[in-house]
Amino acid sequence: MPLCSNAHTHCSYCDGLNTMEEMVQAALSLGFHDIGFSSHSDTGLQEPVLKDIPGYLAEISRLRQKYAGQITITAGVEQDALYPVADPGQFSYLISSVHCLRNRDGKTWIVDHFETFQDCLEEMFGGDAMELVRAFFELSAQSVLTYRPQVVGHLDLVRKYNDGGRYFDETSPAYLDAAKSAIDAIIPTGAIFEINTGGMFRHSKATPYPDIPLLRYIRDQGGRVMVNSDSHELASLAYRFPEALSMAQDAGFSSVWLLRDGVFVEEPISALM
Repeated sequence: MPLCSNAHTHCSYCDGLNTMEEMVQAALSLGFHDIGFSSHSDTGLQEPVLKDIPGYLAEISRLRQKYAGQITITAGVEQDALYPVADPGQFSYLISSVHCLRNRDGKTWIVDHFETFQDCLEEMFGGDAMELVRAFFELSAQSVLTYRPQVVGHLDLVRKYNDGGRYFDETSPAYLDAAKSAIDAIIPTGAIFEINTGGMFRHSKATPYPDIPLLRYIRDQGGRVMVNSDSHELASLAYRFPEALSMAQDAGFSSVWLLRDGVFVEEPISALM
């Protein structure tokens, strides 16, 4: 059976283009057995984000009952590293992601947007892209150590605008050491690193987050991975899952983790291709 599960799904409760029910119906059309919603926690900087948590949870409950026996629907949240949710116990799982960086004076930039990424690079780091990279990966690790999420979202999102090495060399020891330090800190927590195909869909990235060299390092250090689409619309719900699984195999993984019946389980890649 092909991979028919996604734990990183957005909808109109945050910046997704479709309603939660539309995403569920799309998942059913793809033969999904599980879908986990993971609207963005409130960053205080960007809109739209998840503000109506009671409504979000109530809609998941309604759909869970409506589609019982057809698909399992799970309530997660994508928590920004600088903006933790007040009550994580309301959700079945947390995805920890870095979208923002903050200087010592408390000024915050969204590094997930091109213009503010550039502003952050110049204002916070004086144009030193490698210092931005180090800060990004350090915050990634710090967030996981503090909040103990189940999933690590798009670990190397910092390379989103770095096509052609525009800002830094992704093969350099400095870059790889920064990423590996974060991975080394995260692995003992048991958090699952997602192989995120969202950048391949929305930004024409050639590879998912994290890229193959980091996937290999995660494997060598005994880390765990899962495939997610970070879907913001119907067309991307299972985007390039077979390729992502093949990349995991190429990196040395024989199994991945996924949502099944609302819990994270490990399954062999060979059974999902």
